[in-house]
Amino acid sequence: MAREIGDGETAGIAERFAARHGERAGLLERKVSVLLEEGALRERELAEMIEQLGRAERTGASATGAAPDFSGEPPGVRTPAEENELLRARMDRAAREKAAEDQLAALKRKMGR
Repeated sequence: MAREIGDGETAGIAERFAARHGERAGLLERKVSVLLEEGALRERELAEMIEQLGRAERTGASATGAAPDFSGEPPGVRTPAEENELLRARMDRAAREKAAEDQLAALKRKMGR
């Protein structure tokens, strides 16, 4: 369009702008691609952590595989303080999982998924 008006300076400015805009568009397309890859990686990591957590809860072990220590009490017997600590840990974990899910949802919205 700038060439059609017969002004070489305007046409030159328009060409430089178009080239710069094209570079920026390419950069943003690569950025979206990387963000999508990162989102997929985080989804896989989250799924793995949830699976490990579920396995640990089913076996009564921590995520590291160590058996819980209840200060010499027989297995399955917990004091009220230990029950409170266990409940607090579960609530904290649920809050962290919710925060991670919220972040993932925000990232997906940002990337248009």
